[in-house]
Amino acid sequence: QLVGPFIGLIAVLVLFTALEPETFPSVYNFQTIAAQTVIVGLGALGMTFVIVSAGIDLSVGSHIRTLWVGSRWWQRGSTWTWRRSVWR
Repeated sequence: QLVGPFIGLIAVLVLFTALEPETFPSVYNFQTIAAQTVIVGLGALGMTFVIVSAGIDLSVGSHIRTLWVGSRWWQRGSTWTWRRSVWR
């Protein structure tokens, strides 16, 4: 049971490498994939702690989305503020 996901991952890597041999197996692509999975991984880790502690919180997805949108605005140097987004 524990080997199944890794076999699927290897199969997907082989498939996409065969389909796009010039672009897919590049360092930049793997860095991009790793960076994009951090958000999902942190959310899954947080939900694991919530489930283990016998609590339930269905708002984790909306919190992740809100923080992601806010961080993207901040990275781009926008003048966006919380007050503007709420009282518009």
